Amino acid sequence: MTTYFADPDEYRPPDEPLPLVAFLAEHRHLVYRVAVVGDSVAEVVQQIGGWIFDQSALGWHVTVITVDIAGAGALRIFGAQSVSLAEAEANGSEYPQPHVLMASTSLCRANPSVRAAVGAIIRGKKTQVLLFGEDVTAGQNQTVRRIEHPLSSATAAFKSHATCSFGDASVAASVEVFGHAGRCGVPHVPGVREVAWYPGRRRDAMNASSRRR
Repeated sequence: MTTYFADPDEYRPPDEPLPLVAFLAEHRHLVYRVAVVGDSVAEVVQQIGGWIFDQSALGWHVTVITVDIAGAGALRIFGAQSVSLAEAEANGSEYPQPHVLMASTSLCRANPSVRAAVGAIIRGKKTQVLLFGEDVTAGQNQTVRRIEHPLSSATAAFKSHATCSFGDASVAASVEVFGHAGRCGVPHVPGVREVAWYPGRRRDAMNASSRRR
């Protein structure tokens, strides 16, 4: 047994940090990270607030990057950090690349730099890229795989509390919908159910996969 677990009066702790401690301090990017890019905090909270809360509850570090940061306090309910798009673009090299990127389709259409960045990340195939927006929710964007994220009663309650900050007193829906744009395959994100788009019909990809086993 190592002497670190022996009598503390007989064996002094090391003056230098243990190798693992030093390694983790140097490699803080090992934390699982999610980045959300949207036009406003209100848009993000109302469309995918439940998903953000669930990722934070699972231990993911969630950063929400928006053009408009008004109402950013609502994100603290979800355990997420708020950063303005201007700040993120000015200090991009200081932020480690996320494991998962969730981007607003409306912002991608309106902002060429965001659209180019999301496209580059998709082509890089190192980050799971998800898209959210009214076109994805309504099933109008058939270039992405549709994903349904069911909300528990607790998650829905936290989301409803956050949306009240923006004057929305409605009860949160039981399911949030977004899309998967890259990498290929079912996204490795906990708590989501993929529904693939096919010409003229939809098929639950995960259920079909289980039936083939």
